[in-house]
Amino acid sequence: MNHLTKVYTSTLSCEAIFRKLDNGDYIIVSQCGGEKEPDIENRVYLFRSTDGGKTWSSPVKLYEDGNAVYQTEVSVIGKKIYIWGLTHNGKFLNSKNFLLVSGDYGYTWQLQPFPLQFEGLLFVRGMIGSEGRLLWPYQFCALSGQEERALMAQDKYIWNSSVTRTECGIIGSGDEGNTFSVLGHTYVPHFIQGKNVWQWPEPTIVELSDGKLLMLLRVNGADHLFRSISEDGGKSWSEPEITDICNPGNKPKLIKMENGNICLINTPNKGRLLTDRHPLCIWVSNDDLRSWYYKAEIDNTAPCLSYPDGIADGSGKVLFSYEVNRKEIWFAEHCIE
Repeated sequence: MNHLTKVYTSTLSCEAIFRKLDNGDYIIVSQCGGEKEPDIENRVYLFRSTDGGKTWSSPVKLYEDGNAVYQTEVSVIGKKIYIWGLTHNGKFLNSKNFLLVSGDYGYTWQLQPFPLQFEGLLFVRGMIGSEGRLLWPYQFCALSGQEERALMAQDKYIWNSSVTRTECGIIGSGDEGNTFSVLGHTYVPHFIQGKNVWQWPEPTIVELSDGKLLMLLRVNGADHLFRSISEDGGKSWSEPEITDICNPGNKPKLIKMENGNICLINTPNKGRLLTDRHPLCIWVSNDDLRSWYYKAEIDNTAPCLSYPDGIADGSGKVLFSYEVNRKEIWFAEHCIE
C-alpha cells in the first residue's frame, strides 16, 4: 500500500533525503534552486513535517556562502543530525566539504570543518550502523590542484578532467560520530563497454546475515547495478561485478528492515537517459539479495523518478523521499504487504 505526498516544487529539486528524528518529526533535506545540477544557484533546504508526513513546512535554507551548495547524506545519530555537504563553483570544481550539525532537531545548526582530508570531489553517502559501529559509503574522484585550476581557468566541468576511475569506499566511526577514519575502497572505471563514461557510482551498503557488507553501485552505461563485497568490515572490497538488477544510471537505495530482510528502492529499467528512470519500485529479499520475494511499484507517473532515500520504520513500513522530473520532491510511505 502506497501513500504519496507532494512536498515541494522548484526549478531544480535533487537528492531529497528523508529522515525521522528522535522527537518524531520527519525531515527532508534537498538540493533545490538553479536551472540544473550542477549550477551556481544550487542550495540546500530543509522541509519538516510534524504530522507524520501529511503536511510539510516551507523550505528553510541551511547554508550560504555564495557558492553552489550540495548535501549528499543526512545522518541521525541519537539526538544529533549530521548533514554531509560540500560547496563548489557550479561545475563541481573547487569543492570544499563540510559538516552541519544540529542538536535541537534541526532548528539551529553549527558549521564544522570536515574531519578527513581528500583532494578532489567527495560525496559521502547513506550511513548504516551496527553495534556501535557507524559506516558511510563514499565516492571520490581524485583531482590534483594543478589540474583543477587549469579546468577552472577554461570554464570546464569536473567530467572534463583526466580522471579515469571513481573510488568507492567506507568512512567509519566507532564513537558515535565524534571521530572518523577511512577504511577500504574499490574502483569503478570510466571505461565501460568500449566507451569513456563519467561515473557517479552513488554507493549504498547493507550488512548481510553472515556479517559481510554488500555495496551496490550505479554504473552509467551498463544498464545494470554492480556489486562489491567486504568480508572484513569494510577494510577491503572485491572488484565490482555486474548484477542482474537493471538500472538506467540512477541512484539505488538499500535499507535493512527490522526483521533482517533487505529492501531495495530502484528503477529497474535499462537505458541511459533521465527519461529512463522509471518505474520506481521496492523489492525485498529474505536471502541476502539472492532472490526477491516481494516486488511493488511505487510510482510510474513520470519518466524521471530519481534518487530515493529513506528508512525502515517498523511493522514493514518504508518511508522515503524521491524526486519527480528533477523538479518536485515527494514523500512516500509504503507498507510491505
